[in-house]
Amino acid sequence: MYVYYISEGKYTDRNIKLLEKYMDVEFIPKNKYDSMYLLSKNLQDAIIISNDINILHSLIQEEEADILLSVYICDCNNTCLEQSLKKHIDICLPPKFSEDSIQELEKRADEMLEVHHLQEEKKELIRTNKVLHESIEYAALIQSALLPDNKVIRKYFNEYFVIWHPRDGVGGDVYFFDDISDKLALFVIADCTGHGVPGALVTMMVSSVYNEILKEISHGELLFSPGNILSEFNIKLKRLLKQEKSTSGNITNVGFDGAVVCYNKEKKELKYAGANCPLFCVKGNELKVIKGDRFSIGYKESDTGFVFKEHKISFALNEDGIIYLTTDGYIDQIGGDKGFPFGKKRLTKLIEEYHSYSLADQQEVFLNALEEYKGNHDQIDDITVVALRTSKTITQEEGLYQKDEDKINVMLVDDSRISRKIIGSVVKELGYNIVAEAKDGKDGLEKYKKVHPDVVLTDIEMPEMDGYEMAQKILEYDKKAKIFVITSIVNAQFIKKILSIGVLDAIKKPVNKQKLQMTLEKFL
Repeated sequence: MYVYYISEGKYTDRNIKLLEKYMDVEFIPKNKYDSMYLLSKNLQDAIIISNDINILHSLIQEEEADILLSVYICDCNNTCLEQSLKKHIDICLPPKFSEDSIQELEKRADEMLEVHHLQEEKKELIRTNKVLHESIEYAALIQSALLPDNKVIRKYFNEYFVIWHPRDGVGGDVYFFDDISDKLALFVIADCTGHGVPGALVTMMVSSVYNEILKEISHGELLFSPGNILSEFNIKLKRLLKQEKSTSGNITNVGFDGAVVCYNKEKKELKYAGANCPLFCVKGNELKVIKGDRFSIGYKESDTGFVFKEHKISFALNEDGIIYLTTDGYIDQIGGDKGFPFGKKRLTKLIEEYHSYSLADQQEVFLNALEEYKGNHDQIDDITVVALRTSKTITQEEGLYQKDEDKINVMLVDDSRISRKIIGSVVKELGYNIVAEAKDGKDGLEKYKKVHPDVVLTDIEMPEMDGYEMAQKILEYDKKAKIFVITSIVNAQFIKKILSIGVLDAIKKPVNKQKLQMTLEKFL
């Protein structure tokens, strides 16, 4: 601590000598006081003492000064105290200092110094957190670019859903979907080592290997079979990470569990191979769980000569067929009264009970079942669930309802009947009126023009016309339309995309009353 004593009087010498017992002091006579000289000093931990309140006040107002303590030498009467408080003076001292007053000053300065240091630490933490948050947001943009274009999936499967919830914004779960020809498609799901940024880095390496494998398949250098593709992943990832030998000096030991599905649209036939990742398959009303191999990809101890078992599943032309693939994040999520994992049995029961529903409805069931089971527990891992249906989409009838001029009128657009029901109940609890429901973007656009709702709550992934295209067309028709997206995938890239066309905000599924209320009230 450093003291600048700007004062004159009969006690000046005595006061300075007393101060010097405890602190470093620089005396500046009032008639030689230069504010620019003082502001050129580092005043962060400095104490300014003066009997001129205007000098103190001018220094306090300087943002760059950042003074530790301002001390006013005065008679300490009531008028003085009132004036000092108005000027934001920290302490008043009598013209003649005493040992006790100096010790009290030192004690106060120590306390302020501690507060100041804590504030600086807090500022640094906020700055570091901001930089980290921005970095993760940008990393999420990069990682989301790895995910497939949903239009490609729709070419092969009439219905599908994807639940992709990284635990920390970015994560170790990733999935790929590409068409190999007009009738052949490749689907890969991978649960990489770790989550957060380390997990995301592994997904980038897995993506690099995946692109190499795609080239080899397209050039005829690698057989289009799930077992061969998993084997190639194992060899290439070990080589890329220099994990070819368990005795290697490389300290990393990472890889992934996952599955590969090769699908022939023309034959309605798929082949599957899994690495610690089961496949749930529904044919008609029968559920079959195929476990795959108890083997992980890319780790030091993963044998490059391992042969994966392939499983072939064929669907009759008009047969209802669904496959489900999930990483262990969904199954391992803890919850309930005892904090046990959700478990494969609960997931199997969900599929058995709801497989006849549309996949949009099933997505809502899966999300709400896990959210309800999780309760107040934190998400412990990245979560990915993908379902693909080979049969025709289940159509649903929607309606128009009475408009209420005394309330905010809302239109719900979602291909999931259950989703509309759940969101609708929350909307009604908030005191809003549902004026219309639509089963897809095309239906939503037509109904918007008929009823002109105050608010549109829409899903994104829907048949016929998705929510993004519908929002664009509605906003072209009505620039004042208030549209909010409700979706299971929310990341920085997605938010940037929807905001750029005029959508007001996005709400992550499953929706609860508080989240919806906060979002709507921000704009309405």
